[in-house]
Amino acid sequence: MRRRCLILLLAVVVAAGNAFATGAEAAAPVKTLARYCTPKRDICYGVVVKRGAVYLDVTTERHYFGWYRLCVSGGAGFWRCNVYRLRRIGWLATSSVNFARQFPNVGSGPYRVRWSLGRRPLGPTLRFQLS
Repeated sequence: MRRRCLILLLAVVVAAGNAFATGAEAAAPVKTLARYCTPKRDICYGVVVKRGAVYLDVTTERHYFGWYRLCVSGGAGFWRCNVYRLRRIGWLATSSVNFARQFPNVGSGPYRVRWSLGRRPLGPTLRFQLS
């Protein structure tokens, strides 16, 4: 009896969480400008627009690494790099960097973005243009 109640309670909590997440996404749609996932889909990164601001996101299935390097280049071709930490959320590790706040003077677009561990890139460089 107690086990059934726990399972029912867990189902209600998950359903409520899904409904809340769906409502939040409907209120603030996310537009993807560029994205890459590894073939196993255990690491994904991309450029997205959330709440009118551009974010540079990375998500890993597990906590493979704690820190990563994010480099951005504007139209002038100069690269500006910063190091960021991943935040654990359950089985996932994630990071979301506000482009305008962290890279305010990288020149005009088109932009190139590179995620890496030290000097080793996590995957291909992404390109995006702001309209």
